[in-house]
Amino acid sequence: MDCRLPNVFSVKCMIFCLAFTFISCSSKEKPSHSKPNLDYEILKQEDLSYSAIVKIQFRIRLNESVTTANLRSICEYVISEQKKTKPHNAISFLFYIPDSAGKADWAPNGKWENAGNVRTGDYSQHKLIIKIGSAIRYGYETRGNDYTGIYT
Repeated sequence: MDCRLPNVFSVKCMIFCLAFTFISCSSKEKPSHSKPNLDYEILKQEDLSYSAIVKIQFRIRLNESVTTANLRSICEYVISEQKKTKPHNAISFLFYIPDSAGKADWAPNGKWENAGNVRTGDYSQHKLIIKIGSAIRYGYETRGNDYTGIYT
């Protein structure tokens, strides 16, 4: 029986392989989005699905002025929770903000109307488009701080 210790080269190879395996496995995990520390309330969650197209709309009231980054954190949290529980094609957010309003769509190419262009649960083409504006007498007026970002 051969009782020699492994040489330095084989030990280094083993360490490299273990490190590579650990890093490649952990990098595949998606980041978890924690609940934002903002004063908001989901007033209504409505299923607007038709045929095989799953569409969900959230109406959210905020009790403080916010930025698009704040709205994005709320959207990302809700999206991550919905991905875990209900595969969907698109999610719409309507925000009621003091002295303002906001809207966001998580959908293929950021467009609610494109929800039927993807298989339910396939988020590879999804973008999150957020707009904040003021409610005015004849419609919705956006301010100059629209956020267009990709969240996959």
